[in-house]
Amino acid sequence: MATQKFKSYLPIFPGFYSTVFESDESDEIYQYNQDNGTDKDYDDFEWDYEAWKTDNAKAAVLCIAEKLNELGFDLKIKYRSIYSPTEYNFENDCINVTYYFQSGCIKAVQKYIKANFAKWTEYIKDRFTSYDGFMSFYTNDADEWFKKVTITEMKRDFQVGGTVLDFILWNEKYEVYHLAQDVSEKDVYLSYTVKDFEFSDLSENAKQKAIKAYRELKKFGHYAPEIEVVEAMENETPELKYDSKGNCLNMPGLEIERPDPNQLDLFKDKDKDKDKN
Repeated sequence: MATQKFKSYLPIFPGFYSTVFESDESDEIYQYNQDNGTDKDYDDFEWDYEAWKTDNAKAAVLCIAEKLNELGFDLKIKYRSIYSPTEYNFENDCINVTYYFQSGCIKAVQKYIKANFAKWTEYIKDRFTSYDGFMSFYTNDADEWFKKVTITEMKRDFQVGGTVLDFILWNEKYEVYHLAQDVSEKDVYLSYTVKDFEFSDLSENAKQKAIKAYRELKKFGHYAPEIEVVEAMENETPELKYDSKGNCLNMPGLEIERPDPNQLDLFKDKDKDKDKN
């Protein structure tokens, strides 16, 4: 059977606003001040929240896919976008995804629900029963919901696929805390630029590291606001040598943060040229 795909939301993820996934700039500020001998605060930085949200969402997608695969469901999940409400009174951010069910996956899902039907009934009733402040637009009847557990219904109704997979993870006691912990291990960072950067603000040790690092960035075509510092001191900086992984050979501990694949390719090409000589 060919791969079957449908669009829905990512289960478990609670959104960014006022959750464990909300940004925390304190670590980045502290580390910057420690590394550079400065005393900057939040307002001294420009924060790239959109890129950070996207990176977190993609990491969450990967974590959920890995967990469902671990539970025996043969599927893939592709990140599509983040939906953010204009106001957060009644809803939070949602990650939109495309699911790819491999052969036998839908039958495995149906079999799982049948084997855990009492819990399925509890979940559906709790999730879709109206109460003061909440009006459900779906039935809270577990049997009616089970009829929706088909690829046809998942393609027709955006809510169905995400809800079914949310039940499985809920029943396996995989909660928001576990997802947040797994995402934290994917090394997602909140990027920033420093406002009104002054080279003189740095400690002497940080200045020397900056000179060397920015010179390397310039060499590989990367722009940095402080690049004029490098240009003014090029003759005072020794040539740095790197291995194919980007590790500095003649100044241990110096590394360029998050080198991109193109940069690593250049390192590899450099090593190949050395081998030819």
